[in-house]
Amino acid sequence: MEARIYIAVFKGDPIDLTEYRHTAIVLEIDGRETMLHVKGGHGFFQYEEQTRMESVRLSRSLAPGGLIHVANISSSDANDFRSIVADTAVNNDERAWNCQNFVGDALKRVQSRHLITKEQYLGAVDEMVTIILEATDKD
Repeated sequence: MEARIYIAVFKGDPIDLTEYRHTAIVLEIDGRETMLHVKGGHGFFQYEEQTRMESVRLSRSLAPGGLIHVANISSSDANDFRSIVADTAVNNDERAWNCQNFVGDALKRVQSRHLITKEQYLGAVDEMVTIILEATDKD
């Protein structure tokens, strides 16, 4: 059995600007999705695992093209994956740090533990950045 790893990029709220786009890692096992992400704002970010009752694919706030397949891993590696992501540092000191950085940091740690390849990590993060930059321009 395999587990699927995705990055989800959601439209910004209250306005869809790049800095307001929310990102999360989605772990799908047997059709059940768990969102692994940080929530809050500067100085108050907290890690959260949220089991979804409805697929991320159905979310109205999902950005166009905003569900990015990262990799498939063995379902026996899913608990290690969760632990690696959960143990990723939450940076409440750096003003510019946010959920987008968390996703990149967490997947880098997963890659360094050889659950995904460097190519999968780089490709997924590159696609995430592209979708984030497609948000409404400030001008």
